[in-house]
Amino acid sequence: MSAEKVCVVGSGPAGATAAYFLWQAGFDVTVLDGGLGPEPEVAADIADWHESQNDENLVRAVGARAANSSLKKPDLAEKLFLGSGFVYRDTDRVLLETVEGADIRTSLALGGLSNVWGAAALPVASRDTVGWPVTQNDLAPYYERLGEIVDISGEQDGLSAAFGGNVSTPAFPLGQQGGALLKSLADYHDALAKRGITFGRARVAVGNKYSYQSEGCVSCGHCMIGCPHRAIFNAAFVIESLQGRDRFTYRRGCVVGRVAEEQQSVRVLGRGLADDAPFDETFDRVFVAAGTVSTTAIIARSVPGRGTPIQLRDSQLFVFPLMRFRGIQNPAIEKTNRLAQAFIEIDDPSVCDRLVHLQAYGYNDVFMEAVKAKLGPVKTIAPFAINLLARHVMILQGFLHSDYSGTVELSLTRSGKIQLTGNPNEQARKIARQTQKQVMRSRRGFGGMPVPGQMLVPPPGASRHLGASLPMRASPSGHETDTLGRPAGLSRVHAVDASVLPSIPASTITYSAMANAARIVDQAARLSDSAI
Repeated sequence: MSAEKVCVVGSGPAGATAAYFLWQAGFDVTVLDGGLGPEPEVAADIADWHESQNDENLVRAVGARAANSSLKKPDLAEKLFLGSGFVYRDTDRVLLETVEGADIRTSLALGGLSNVWGAAALPVASRDTVGWPVTQNDLAPYYERLGEIVDISGEQDGLSAAFGGNVSTPAFPLGQQGGALLKSLADYHDALAKRGITFGRARVAVGNKYSYQSEGCVSCGHCMIGCPHRAIFNAAFVIESLQGRDRFTYRRGCVVGRVAEEQQSVRVLGRGLADDAPFDETFDRVFVAAGTVSTTAIIARSVPGRGTPIQLRDSQLFVFPLMRFRGIQNPAIEKTNRLAQAFIEIDDPSVCDRLVHLQAYGYNDVFMEAVKAKLGPVKTIAPFAINLLARHVMILQGFLHSDYSGTVELSLTRSGKIQLTGNPNEQARKIARQTQKQVMRSRRGFGGMPVPGQMLVPPPGASRHLGASLPMRASPSGHETDTLGRPAGLSRVHAVDASVLPSIPASTITYSAMANAARIVDQAARLSDSAI
């Protein structure tokens, strides 16, 4: 099959993974993508920072751009890239008709939402693949192969037993708050284990593979506003590494609407992002990785008689502050990585019969802006309180399994645009509170306690961990897919992003979606025409 001309729709983590491994297998690969990028002044600011290392100038420029952005959440600062909202540009105009009761972001950017992700990269636990037609062991070799395109920083520690050892690059230094929290947890390891609590250093997609001068993380502290050093993985870097090579074509400005499978080929139909001009191209095989929302819509438009609505499953996000008993001096000016510092897993049936995943963050600009917004006018007369919070508070960001999370219903208008409606799960809020209580009971191990009455449980979709809308099944029906991500009735069209995961585990999903995309590509590459 290596002579086939194949198309990948989308350039996010799963799409970039599919494109890379298809190209490695000898295929002629074309990526069709929206391809939006940051404004020229963003690149200029990055270049200035590399030359001068002047953090104040960079922060000032980012702040000025962010002040003009309309992409603000009322309770949690929106993720922008160095103050730019290019990641979300044109999605309302082109893709979305309405969003009600949900917090959804889609992207038409090169690299998709990986431009602004938190880089958390933990494999799926074996217990969370029970009932899947694909096991942790099936995915294991593909996690390893992902080392060709993404660095994972972390350590072999208490997380390895459940999640495996996917660390591929040396760990960078933690911040003072992260190091102090992990020491507290380690000091009370046995007591925490009795409560079903395991922990370890956060595993994050950070390394030197694409970074400036191959230096990796330089602890500049700008992680949460956008890494100017390219140390945080972005799927755009993979696409850029392929551009200019034989058998690879990247076409930006394309919005795919649907696919139409014929006897020995697949037509890909869509419109230009800028001029709305129609296009209709033919390939031997198509891999759809446009992000869960867009991929689901493309498949819904492409399979006659299936229609909508279709249910997208979520991993419920919840956030609460942890007031550490011992403060850290001047965390705001500490030069350190600001991504998640620790991963904490709670396996306690009294809390939830599925794993609950916590990510611990120290001081960072995004969360502090959200705290200041909460204080409102008080922040101008309470600098002491803000300083106290900065020294003592860490943020715990929690995630639940999709079994206990809300859903998002996707339907299409007559013109084909997307309508999204969130449906919250009341159990989610209860489990979030139980998790907070478990942390309170374990306060000696955490070296601190949750701040009473402070808990944010946003609408479905806020985690950005949506998927399982076209779930893989051994015997698919309806909107389900086979183990190669093919909807029933199609043999040359593969959905390869988080949309095909059978459920959404509490632990991070991007890394597992990438591994599954690599698995599908590998197995599809072995098909002969007679086996199709």
